[in-house]
Amino acid sequence: MLYQSVIAVLMVVFAVNLILNLRSLKRPDRNRRISKPEPLVSVLIPARNEEQNIKACLESVRKQDYPNFEVVVLDDNSVDRTYRIVERMAVKDKRIRLIRGQPLPRGGQVNRSPAISLLKMPGAPGCCLSTLIPPATRVWYAAHWE
Repeated sequence: MLYQSVIAVLMVVFAVNLILNLRSLKRPDRNRRISKPEPLVSVLIPARNEEQNIKACLESVRKQDYPNFEVVVLDDNSVDRTYRIVERMAVKDKRIRLIRGQPLPRGGQVNRSPAISLLKMPGAPGCCLSTLIPPATRVWYAAHWE
């Protein structure tokens, strides 16, 4: 009986915490207009051996309706065809930049912070995406950056 009471109390505390946190979130105003000219949004995509996903990822980002964005793909020394796939897509779309990362240090720890310095977007950290993002995702990050 004590076990069930403790679990019930913990669930109530969790639920109250969740409700309070959800109430404090700001909802984006769908009617808010982006200032002209639109701020540049930089999308950083770290990729290592992503030949199965990278083309779909880049196609998805290219379909965004936000007019002013760049895509920086950091290839972390892929041993598959990731670099060549991105290279071909970068020739077709000048918004895509491809950067080959430095060789991984012993132990394989990857530090993404140097790649963020390559972004052109002023005053904001940009977006760092996985190679798997839904096709309908909109890049409206800059409009809601405060």
